[in-house]
Amino acid sequence: MKDIAFLILAHTDPVHLGRLCRALDHHARIFVHLDAKTDIRPFLAQPISKNVVFIADRVRVSWAAYSQVEATLRLMREALASGHDFTHLVLLSGQDYPIKPLSQLHACLNDHADHELIKFVDASVSPAYRVFYEHYWFLEATSWLRPTLLDRSVRHGFGRVLRQFVRKPQPAGMTCAWGSAYWALTPACAQYILDFSESNPMFIRWARSSFAVDEHFFHTIVAHSPFLASSDGFQPYVGAGPQTWRLGCMHINRRRIHTEPDFEELRDSDKFFVRKIMSRQSDRLVERLNAEILCANPSPPILAQTGCI
Repeated sequence: MKDIAFLILAHTDPVHLGRLCRALDHHARIFVHLDAKTDIRPFLAQPISKNVVFIADRVRVSWAAYSQVEATLRLMREALASGHDFTHLVLLSGQDYPIKPLSQLHACLNDHADHELIKFVDASVSPAYRVFYEHYWFLEATSWLRPTLLDRSVRHGFGRVLRQFVRKPQPAGMTCAWGSAYWALTPACAQYILDFSESNPMFIRWARSSFAVDEHFFHTIVAHSPFLASSDGFQPYVGAGPQTWRLGCMHINRRRIHTEPDFEELRDSDKFFVRKIMSRQSDRLVERLNAEILCANPSPPILAQTGCI
């Protein structure tokens, strides 16, 4: 069976990133993009296997901005250029952690090797989404003001004024598709996205001035590609919010940071990963996940329960 390529976007907490990489090291190659604003040395000092690659081509990442997409594209290029034959490229953040044995995810993805685990809604049906991509947002720190409160105030203030009067041109013939920032895509689909990005500068220009662009950039491309038919595709719109489109492999919980009292909930979840785990606050929870779930003999995967497809 083929390995998995895990693509990790990280910016903090070297201790947790190290244990996340160790937990994912099951028939996998792990590619990490560390925010260029962050000192990489504490991360390289963590005990990790040779299957982990910290990519050298790093970008300064701003929240909700296009730089998050650019960092992901660089991870995709690095994984595909490795020459390794992967079943899927799985995107995670540096604050995630598995809550099911990795052997189950490995079997699930190999059993559905042509399936794109990405789903979305038609963003045009709700004003709550349209304001994020029909108007201009200026989210990247400017080089001449540096990342200061003044810089942020100038950019955000100008954007608020502009949004009262101006709507920007939209990609011709494309409906904006909105979904989770995290997904699992086949190498063929990932290569299609890279090729599309390089050959459609107007689409990139549109994306650069959108808000939360990582939640519609990849989705909109897939929604207008030959890979739509093999993806989870468009979902019925039932209201703005993550419950309508969250990646099937990610456990949903509105808690900021998960701790040991969440163990039973995570143990009983049908998902593969949980978001917001941090060193110190989550240490006891991670210890229990490792001892009682991840290191236990895994049972055969039951796809209807895992939520993988």
